[in-house]
Amino acid sequence: MLIPCRAIGVGIGQNLLLSKLMTTVPAYTSAVSPFEVIAVGATGLGKIAPTLEILHELRLAYSEAVRSPLILALAAACFAFPFSSSMEWLNIKRVAEERKRQKAEIEEPTHQRPEEVNVALATEDGTTKTEAMGD
Repeated sequence: MLIPCRAIGVGIGQNLLLSKLMTTVPAYTSAVSPFEVIAVGATGLGKIAPTLEILHELRLAYSEAVRSPLILALAAACFAFPFSSSMEWLNIKRVAEERKRQKAEIEEPTHQRPEEVNVALATEDGTTKTEAMGD
C-alpha cells in the first residue's frame, strides 16, 4: 500500500510545481515563457536566459514554485508522524530468533511412542479376536 501512496504524492507534487511555474514565471519575467522553463528544468535555466538578470528572475520564480511540493511533503510527514509513533516497537533480532525457533520445532520430527492400537483379527473358527498392537 505504501508504493501507490508514493506515486500519488509524486504526481501531486509535480502537478503543484508545474502549475506554480505557470503562474510565477510570467510574474517575474516576460522574456521567457513558462513552457520553456518547464521544458529545460531547473538545471537548464542558464541555457534559455538571455541575460544574467533574467536568469536571476527565473531562479527566483523556480524557487518560489518549488515551495508548494515541499509544503506538501512536510504536511504529509506531519500527518503521518502521530500514526507512526503509536506503532508497536519490535526488536527485529528477537523476532527473527523466535521465527527460527518456531520453524525448527515444526521441522523437527517428534520421537513420541505411538499409542496402542486395537486390531480385530478373524480366527479360523469364524470368531473375531482383538489384539493390542504397538511398540
